[in-house]
Order: sequence, then C-alpha cells, then structure tokens
Amino acid sequence: MTIINLPEDLLVEILSRVPAVSLARLRSTSRKWNTLIKYERVLAKKHSANALMHSSSLALVLIDYRLYVARFNLHGIHSNVAPSVKVTGQSSLNDTLSNNSSEEVGIRNVIHCDGLLLCSTNDNRLVVWNPCLGETRWIQPRKSYKASDFYALGYDNISSCYKILRMERFGCGIIFQTDIEIYDFTSNSWRVVVVGKSRDWVIIYGETYDMSVNGHIVIWGHTHGMSVNGVTYWLASVQILEDEDHYQPFLLSFDFSTERFGSVSLPGDVYTIPSALSVARKGQQLCMLLNGFFKSYVYYIWIASKSESTGAMSWSKFLTVWDDDIDNHYKFRQFGNGVSFLADYEKEVLLSCNKPNQYSKNIINIMGKGKYTELDHHGAKPTHVHESPTPFLFSYVPSLVQIQQGI
Repeated sequence: MTIINLPEDLLVEILSRVPAVSLARLRSTSRKWNTLIKYERVLAKKHSANALMHSSSLALVLIDYRLYVARFNLHGIHSNVAPSVKVTGQSSLNDTLSNNSSEEVGIRNVIHCDGLLLCSTNDNRLVVWNPCLGETRWIQPRKSYKASDFYALGYDNISSCYKILRMERFGCGIIFQTDIEIYDFTSNSWRVVVVGKSRDWVIIYGETYDMSVNGHIVIWGHTHGMSVNGVTYWLASVQILEDEDHYQPFLLSFDFSTERFGSVSLPGDVYTIPSALSVARKGQQLCMLLNGFFKSYVYYIWIASKSESTGAMSWSKFLTVWDDDIDNHYKFRQFGNGVSFLADYEKEVLLSCNKPNQYSKNIINIMGKGKYTELDHHGAKPTHVHESPTPFLFSYVPSLVQIQQGI
C-alpha cells in the first residue's frame, strides 16, 4: 500500500506534521496530491495547529518595501558563542493584474494572520498573499484606498471566513471622524459599518509624536497591528479630557466575529511605557514590549492570556532584559521611529529591529540579562539611513490556508 492510498484520516494526520514548504512542493508531483493538499480544509486546520505547537515558525522582515526571511542562530549564546542572523531569500510579490506579471510590487505595510499576509502597497492597493502556496488575491476598493488608511486581517469564527477591516480617519487634533468598512471574503465585497463617527482615540503610526503619558514626556513611533485568534490589536492612546496635553495609552482591539472595537488595560505600572506588540513564536499569544521610564535600560515583555469562558484578558510577565552598558543602551533605545521585536523565552533574549540611527547602521539587536549585542547581519539592509522606512520584524508560520475565493 502506497502512502497516497492510506485512509484519509491517517494521511491527514501524517501530512499535518510535514513542514508547509515541503507540502507545497509535493503538490506538483501529481493531481491527487495537489487536490488533497490544496482543498483539504481539515488538513490545513490541523497543520496550522501543529505548526504553532511545535514552533516551526519563521521570522520575516520588511526592508525597503521588500520581504525577506531572517534566520537567527542563537545556539551557544550563553556560552560565549556569538549569535548571528542572515537576512536572505527575498519573497517577491508580483503584480498579477499587470500586463507584466513578473513586475514586483513594493509593500508599505503588512499584517500576518494564519499564514496569510495582508499587504498595503506603495501605490495604495491591497492584496492578500500566501507566500508558501504562492497565491494572491487583489482586493478591489469600494471607492478608493488612501495612504493614511488603517487595515486589519482577521478570522470570523462565527461565519468561518476571513475579513478585512479598513479605517479611514480624518479630522484635526485628537478627535477624529472614522469611516469603517469590512470586506468579506465569501461575498467578495465591502460593506460600510460606520460613517463619520467621532472617536477620541488615535493609533500611533507614521511620524513620531511627543506625548505626555502618565505625567512623562515620551516619543512614540509607529506601531503595527497584531492579529491573534480572530482579533487584531493596536497600541493606541486616548486624550485625558481634563488636560489637553496628556494622553492615556491603552490596547485597542477589534473582534472580527462580533465586528466590535474594545479596549484592554495595559500590563505593568505607571512607570513603564508601552513600545510595541508582537506574537509569541510558540503558540498564538499576544506579547507587549514595555520600557521602564526611570529605569530606561530595562525592558519588560508581557504575554497575554484570554479566558475561554469569559473572554477576559490577563497579563503575565514573560521576560525581563536589561543592558549594563549605558553606551549600548542608547544605541538600542532609538525607538523614536518605531521598533518591532521577537522574544525567545528559552534563550531569555529579546530580538529587536529598528531603524538605523546616528549611533549605528545595524537594524537587528539582541538584549539578554545584562548584555546587549548589535548584530552586523548578512544580507539585505536599508539602503538609506534616513530615507528608508523603518524595518518591520515579525513571526510568520507557513501554512496551507487557502485564500478564500468569492462566491
């Protein structure tokens, strides 16, 4: 009996433990393999669960509007063996709608959800991409997209479909009018949810802002939304009405099943400042990086857990790292233009990615307990220190999830 003739449930169990990249190659060997791997929803779901449990995730980094694989070698980091990282293997997003289908498209921003990437492009278009399967789906606007739009990709657990959130914000000061649209993959269409509703919160993105938070002046760079289990989260702030110059940071959420916004309290205390969000490389859990205000050389990573019965979110301290060398600390702390990070709990280190600055041209750093390492990585780097956009490092789990086609 050949493996393709095994009972389907046993075959699905076997294939769910094979790396997604290998399965993608297997599709080309026969029509039967292609049908099984491409259309078997149970396999895709089980494969994603196994990938998360066994931490078979990659690190991707967006540099100069192109996406690359970042491969870290942390073996022996606590035995005086220097860590290393290679940024290679550019994943090209091609414009399949163009007459020249091999033409590459610049990616301005990206959100990861279940192996799918929602990319906003330099020419203000929107595309969903599964790099593992090589599938893309260009999302046409209801009217038009704008560079200032905010997007999110998530899964509706009630309707069992993926959705896209689009927020167009306009106004002056801290009070914004917000137009909200939702794209449903099954209907292949946008629908307006809210038009022109005033909201007193703001998501920090793009330029840097000087804000007084908890009585302290801090600089916030842009932050990226993170999708976890059907909910997208952003770091945001709300104006304290009694004082126009003070803002209170909080965690903004959007649930794609209920299509409602929510707010979550931050971990830490008034002496810590939220800097960035990430997703734990093992499992689907939201992580937050906070920086001490008075102890600015100390960084805290907290991890969120959500109650299945009540839906309430709680925080636990995941990792604390610091740097004893004040000179290195100032290199690392250039967060004014934004920072992205990954936390490795087993190695007890923080992997961060930030824009080159006057202290260093390198973008990837490692900080542990009392030790800082600036990595002169091999491979792609920002071409210009000041003009290049801030690189974005994030965890990616290759998956067999198909981009749902409309009816």
